[in-house]
Amino acid sequence: MRHPLKASATCPQCLTLFENLPIESDEDGEYVEIDTEPCHDDKCTTRLCACCPQFTCACCGLTFCMQHIGREEDPECTCVQTDVDQFDARYGDAHGTNPPRPVLLCRVCAAPEEIAGMEPVTQYRQITEAV
Repeated sequence: MRHPLKASATCPQCLTLFENLPIESDEDGEYVEIDTEPCHDDKCTTRLCACCPQFTCACCGLTFCMQHIGREEDPECTCVQTDVDQFDARYGDAHGTNPPRPVLLCRVCAAPEEIAGMEPVTQYRQITEAV
């Protein structure tokens, strides 16, 4: 029984090394493919692997490169000030080592007044799981 051939490849965006990837082949020859997802900015051609710096828009739920952040908002803090708190309780020790993350919006969702007159676009995207 012959074992399938494996190879390594590097993501061209973040330079992460992926090892033991199966070698694919077609009429053009053999190649190694890294699972990627496109940046959903309409002017960007970048493909993002699971290790690339990226964010998911809190409004539309699509994935973008970090350079396409339209607006960063402070998260709503749910800490409650008690009688023993001398200062404002927000972002205090109650969060421990996991303070609330900022809410990130893509440039389209950050400025909805600019696209109010545009027709909505239906997008279908392939869902892949990182191994």
